[in-house]
Amino acid sequence: MLDQLAIAVLGEPRSGADTLERVVQLARRGLALERTQAAAAARISHLQDQLEAATDEVDELRQRLEDEQLEVALAVSELDDAQRLARHLRGLLNRTDLAGEVWSSPEPDGTEVAPDSFTELLDRASSLPRLVLGLADEDAARELDNFEHIGVWAAKTWQALLALRDYARLTAEGAFNGDVAMYLANTPPDCCSFSVNRHARDESESVRNNPALRAPRVLPVPDHVDPSGRVFMGAHFKIANSGRTSPRMHYYDATAIDGNVYVGYIGRHLPISSS
Repeated sequence: MLDQLAIAVLGEPRSGADTLERVVQLARRGLALERTQAAAAARISHLQDQLEAATDEVDELRQRLEDEQLEVALAVSELDDAQRLARHLRGLLNRTDLAGEVWSSPEPDGTEVAPDSFTELLDRASSLPRLVLGLADEDAARELDNFEHIGVWAAKTWQALLALRDYARLTAEGAFNGDVAMYLANTPPDCCSFSVNRHARDESESVRNNPALRAPRVLPVPDHVDPSGRVFMGAHFKIANSGRTSPRMHYYDATAIDGNVYVGYIGRHLPISSS
């Protein structure tokens, strides 16, 4: 029997003791090889996961770079428009009794000085009349400082808050009749504004009608605004485009109810796909 086993396994006849020892050695080598192959397979799988994650990160960084480049181009365009308007107005003023004040620079009040971070923004927001920051998650706003360290996003968000403040004030005084989008498109003199192209009156129908996408946008308000203590805040400002982060600020216009505007969310772009 051992002779037959030796021929079958080793390809040559061996003595009984040699056959057993050789078969045991081969079995041990086979087990070691299986372990090595299993470890190699696990390592390859881990490396593939890392590669996929790195590929996703590269794609995200590429998208953020493209978005930032577009943001810069838009900012340059807006600056050109503002400078062109300033030159035009100064030209008109030069022909009036106010010619001596054409090149004077107004002193900004305390609220017009933009915060350097979202932490500072949250601390100062309570000073803005007719604007209520009732964020469901303040950490979502503070997290944005991890993605943009200079304070540009915080400053732009502050600009949007000032626009809402002035809108609510004028509405309460009866000096403006319209919604936020109309205010941004036709901002009265001496009032703060924000690009109307970076404002959305509402979310898309696909977001509004999808429970999974609608839920994150149902945000807190006082009971006198809605008995449930929450309302759907589809209206939002597009603070910036930056890959999957792309910060947004969602609000609810309750000026017709109590004269206030309620901000329920500042943070990363809320989901627009249930996948």
